[in-house]
Amino acid sequence: MVGEYMLFGTAHPGEDGKLARSDSHYFAGAWLGEGAAARTIEGVWRDTANSSKVFLIEPVTRGALESDYAGKTVSIWEYGIGDTVELAVVEGK
Repeated sequence: MVGEYMLFGTAHPGEDGKLARSDSHYFAGAWLGEGAAARTIEGVWRDTANSSKVFLIEPVTRGALESDYAGKTVSIWEYGIGDTVELAVVEGK
């Protein structure tokens, strides 16, 4: 559970309460965290007005998640090798 409403969390629960299978999950293939703590995301669904659920492809223990992410700001990376990003550079005088 993430204490943030992720606008593009397009996944939804299936009948069993787990992540429904779909090819249209916005965050599918993105990475949660970085370095040795990076994990691949399967999908994200908006759970409430203030939180979202992040589903990972590989199973991981609660202890490992707490060790790597608890109390920290964790990034979600949606770019891969070869992707490019355009940035606006604004300079003040």
